[in-house]
Amino acid sequence: MPRRFATLAAMAAEEVRVRSWCRKCGTVLELSPAEMMATRGPEFSLIGYEEPCRCVGCDGLVFFLANGHGRFEPLT
Repeated sequence: MPRRFATLAAMAAEEVRVRSWCRKCGTVLELSPAEMMATRGPEFSLIGYEEPCRCVGCDGLVFFLANGHGRFEPLT
């Protein structure tokens, strides 16, 4: 895993694009690492992290992807 994906601070500094993707409903959202730092802190890592989907009526899990090597790659 590239170092620029290690923390939200590293992702923000490198202007890495981040997306979340729900495994159940398929919703994909573009996220801002800089904005995520406000609630999770600069050293938070999205690598291997999942959280509940926030779409109404969905009980799926969301995982995260980062733009690297010209495409979005899962941070799993």
